[in-house]
Amino acid sequence: MPGATATPLCNKIIPPPLISQELRAENTASNNQNSKIIGGEYIIIFKNQFENKISENIGREVDQLQSSILSSVAISEDSVLNRYKYAIKGFAAKLSDKQLKALKNDPRIKSVTPNALFELAYHTNVVPSFTFSKIDIDKSSFLLNSQTVPWGITRVGGAQNGVGKKAWIIDTGIDLNHPDLNVDVANSVSFIATESADDQHGHGTHVAGIIATKNNTRNVVGVAAGATVVAIKVCTSAGCPSPALFNGIDYVSNKAAPQDIVNMSIWNTQGVDNDFDNAVLSAANNGVRLALIAGNAGANANNYSPGRTNHANIWTVSAFNDQDVFASFSNYGNPPIEYGGPGVDVPSLWKNGGTNTISGTSMAAPHIAGLLLTVPNDISIDGYVSGDPDGTPDQIVTSKLPSPTLQHSVDNNSPKLTWNSISGADDYKLYRKFENGSWVLVSTTTGTSYTDTPIYNPNLQTAGSPPFDFEDFYTYKVYAHTNSGAASETSNYRYFIYPSCSGPGCGS
Repeated sequence: MPGATATPLCNKIIPPPLISQELRAENTASNNQNSKIIGGEYIIIFKNQFENKISENIGREVDQLQSSILSSVAISEDSVLNRYKYAIKGFAAKLSDKQLKALKNDPRIKSVTPNALFELAYHTNVVPSFTFSKIDIDKSSFLLNSQTVPWGITRVGGAQNGVGKKAWIIDTGIDLNHPDLNVDVANSVSFIATESADDQHGHGTHVAGIIATKNNTRNVVGVAAGATVVAIKVCTSAGCPSPALFNGIDYVSNKAAPQDIVNMSIWNTQGVDNDFDNAVLSAANNGVRLALIAGNAGANANNYSPGRTNHANIWTVSAFNDQDVFASFSNYGNPPIEYGGPGVDVPSLWKNGGTNTISGTSMAAPHIAGLLLTVPNDISIDGYVSGDPDGTPDQIVTSKLPSPTLQHSVDNNSPKLTWNSISGADDYKLYRKFENGSWVLVSTTTGTSYTDTPIYNPNLQTAGSPPFDFEDFYTYKVYAHTNSGAASETSNYRYFIYPSCSGPGCGS
């Protein structure tokens, strides 16, 4: 932590990776490559989009139209790459020059475009070692019992209960066996030939982890902790071929429920793809909720697909760092951007049961996706990013939950908590536990602050008698309570470390 004294702690508290400065990267360039055209492969979109509606009856009509066109141009089944009949109506196929010319002249065809690679929007970072002072409260997290709450999760009021909610991740797949994720393997699918939905890259698992990592004793925690995630693999390490992308959006248009969320941290680095934008809009029109990325060009988001699309069911997200400063790589523009999200040096899960810290608008969007799962009607504004290039600062959002901060009082031995007021709360209940002990109610108040008892008071909840072990720590949470029994919510945890001595070097 900047300004902290580098004093190692006892073994029972393992610190998290340092949240490094924006884009401390292996190199300053993004991992994105220029989009590539795949020769001989094309996306064919029909003029008749059947009013952009989705139904089994319409699906059968689209099947008939596909068969008729394939037959008329003599395209064999072996040459068909994908068929689309939900979000967009058409197909993808390998075409000869003769077939290409025939389709371009067919009055039933709206467009024929080459297969191109979309890209993932992220950067990799070098994470240095980390030490911090004996008393050190930081907005990022403490790694307790081998679990940390990343700064972005804290910033948006995450680590909420997401069990029973579902997120569809259109990406590189998901580590299907990651112990920190609840993966719906049955509905997971790959549209990459010869590959399963299992993540061989890591990006999709990272995105899924931001949304839904379990709240347990390992690694990190997600915005909607424990939510179910579904892998829709449309990308490899080389990029995201557009036929697979169309299949991904088509698939979720048919499968996702209105209360679900679809995250797509993918963009067209070369600009606009009207057909894909229309497919995304069609999905939104049919009730699918989507979180999209603004893109990583440091340019106007209106010039890049699919983030430029606008709809009540679409949220396009820019990126900011842990100082609420607009990320230099992030695209900008209001519209289409609805919110900013944490996107610089974001820790999350990775393939093969691992973790990784990366940056990008790819990381910003899933923070908002998680909020839309847990508090779809209770997102509140909690400030604005600074340095937004378009001059209209993007909003920073959070859940309407108590969001306590923890500070030291004058004598440096009494932790003081303050939190935001919650509309409709009759009072607030403050709980504390010692290390891995049980929760104890220490105060019920109608105010929004509380100063706890000093460490040297023997009435503190302890695992033994004073003097305490070196570097004891306590965990606090705030519960917004309603006497009517209406929805009550609990804050994120805050941690306080007590020194076992006084004087210089002990924080007193």
